[in-house]
Amino acid sequence: MAQFGLARPDVASGRSLVMAYHMYIIRSEKDGRYYIGQTKDPEERLTRHNLGHSKATKAKRPWEIVYTEEFATRAEAVQRENELKQKKNKKFIEELVNRGVAQFGLARLNGVQEVAGSNPVAPTKKQMI
Repeated sequence: MAQFGLARPDVASGRSLVMAYHMYIIRSEKDGRYYIGQTKDPEERLTRHNLGHSKATKAKRPWEIVYTEEFATRAEAVQRENELKQKKNKKFIEELVNRGVAQFGLARLNGVQEVAGSNPVAPTKKQMI
């Protein structure tokens, strides 16, 4: 289940650490295509995409983040990434992004619940939609 900022105490200092993983959607400013991935740091990952460090996205640079969901574990983020990739539907992705913008005024969503009835799938190669 998606959550915002799962806090875990740092044993040495007693501080809380936020442990989060993100499923993200980026859109090519060149041709409007979408790419779905997961990472611990969406901003750093966007930088790597825009520097051409990903073979799958290099030709469509520059990219912009249009949507994120935050999860407590990497497994949950990968599961959500694969659920969206399984749909292979640009219209669905655009509706998801637009719904986030309309509801929150921006596309970055935290605390988003998993989509009911979705089935986890085995990890696949990253695909552009």
